[in-house]
Amino acid sequence: MKRLMIALTLINVSLMMVPSAMALNYQPVDMSMHINGPTWHTWWPRGDVILGGIPFSIPNRPPGENIMWNGDYAANHGGGMVSIDIPVGIFNVSEVHTLINTLWGRRGPHCYAWLEFFGSKGAYFRKNLLGNDDIRDSLNSIYTNYINGTTTIEVVTYPPYRLDKQLITLPADFSDESLLTIRVTDNGGRDFQRLLLTGVTVGYTPTVVPLPSTFILSGGGLCLLAIYRESSGISLASMFG
Repeated sequence: MKRLMIALTLINVSLMMVPSAMALNYQPVDMSMHINGPTWHTWWPRGDVILGGIPFSIPNRPPGENIMWNGDYAANHGGGMVSIDIPVGIFNVSEVHTLINTLWGRRGPHCYAWLEFFGSKGAYFRKNLLGNDDIRDSLNSIYTNYINGTTTIEVVTYPPYRLDKQLITLPADFSDESLLTIRVTDNGGRDFQRLLLTGVTVGYTPTVVPLPSTFILSGGGLCLLAIYRESSGISLASMFG
């Protein structure tokens, strides 16, 4: 009986060492290769910051230096579509958080900007960004001034300015592959909506690899169970049935 109790204890401890559910990890995405736009506002967040409960990494540069991607600058202050591809390379991403506002925003239902997500095994998702729903101007003025308050929330307030965060939930197709690339597309124009992208962070579930001690404890417990069974002549089914 003593051997049986030791065996059951070892197996129980080993099972406790394997987490039943993993919390999301959040990783700011490096978009430094696409930074092209400055801000002169001292209130605009810089450096490693927490906004809406999510960590972001924004270039820590003084006012007047580039800290964001500006669709108007990318289009050389003209019209037409511009886009960037942001590399990610993280497995099992389920959430993407962005810091996006606009210049000269236009309300939906027509879409003038969108995000696309590309997986390593072919998973794909597109999120349309609608004015007065998902995105709005950074300046409270005559253009777009509303957000849905659920997937898009205000994370910095400095009247008449604001900075908003979007949550994009990826479909389950991405759960067994890596998110390779996020494509940001701006199909607006000067005086007709352009994006300001300040930061991107992904939420992912890390892959759980059992510790060697877990195998040792569970293996030891199973060995003791086998020894107890042989010495007592009791079947495992009768022990747990």
